[in-house]
Amino acid sequence: MRRRAFWATALAFGLLFGGRAAWSRYSDELTAHRRLTLGADNLLASPQPPWIKSNVVDSALRIGALEGRSLLDGDLVSQVRDAFAVQAWVADVVEVRKTPAGVFTTLDYRRPVAMVEIEFQGESKFQPIDGTAVLLPGNEFSKLETWNYLKIAVLQPAMHGLIDGRVWPDPRIESAARIAAAWEDRWADCGVYRIQLVPPPLDAPTRNERPVFELHLLNRDKILCRRVLWGHAPGEESAGEAPAAAKIEAMLAASRQPDWLPEGTTFRLDDFDFDVRTGEVVRRVP
Repeated sequence: MRRRAFWATALAFGLLFGGRAAWSRYSDELTAHRRLTLGADNLLASPQPPWIKSNVVDSALRIGALEGRSLLDGDLVSQVRDAFAVQAWVADVVEVRKTPAGVFTTLDYRRPVAMVEIEFQGESKFQPIDGTAVLLPGNEFSKLETWNYLKIAVLQPAMHGLIDGRVWPDPRIESAARIAAAWEDRWADCGVYRIQLVPPPLDAPTRNERPVFELHLLNRDKILCRRVLWGHAPGEESAGEAPAAAKIEAMLAASRQPDWLPEGTTFRLDDFDFDVRTGEVVRRVP
């Protein structure tokens, strides 16, 4: 029995020290093996929505210098998380899960809801934002694709510090973005084209003033034909002002009338055609 115990102990120590020696000698070769390193084939993410043209996995590999990193690296999960989190299209990295086969990430993607109109070198340009006014990569949208989104126009929007993946540095853009988000995909049913800031009266106080917005409607010939006084953004309504959902439902109901989007140019610059601040579509008499 003593001999058996002796040899069992000797064998255990031999395996222990032999294994350590083998790992020390061959670890670099083993960890460099394709099955134990990270690459485009085993770094997986949630399926991208169709509006994202770039590849977020390829971007993560490049940003985090993750190509070829060992799956045995204890810091790999946090490094993968950081490489996705800094991308403009990613709102949240919900989960990063490492397995012997690779790394799996669950991502919450940002969704564009509107295009902010800006003047650049004498031309109108459109910059995409999500419902929280985060700037998204504009180079992934063709000029034709900008027609698929609401437009937002404010007078001389702040541009300093404007960076992809960051909130637009202008609270008026944030307010307008909340209106666009409230519409979801229903704005096209009413012919809504643009959310525009209503300039305050010259004698109005400017301190802590909540911005007021109007909607511009476009007919089938793509001609601006109606001005609708919307009011304030969701969460900023005045006393007695209807919430965004009530305004939208009222406009959807009114849009079923045959004269909702008249042909030709009937865009009134001097006044509004309709007022929906109370939750009802009220026609303004010229």
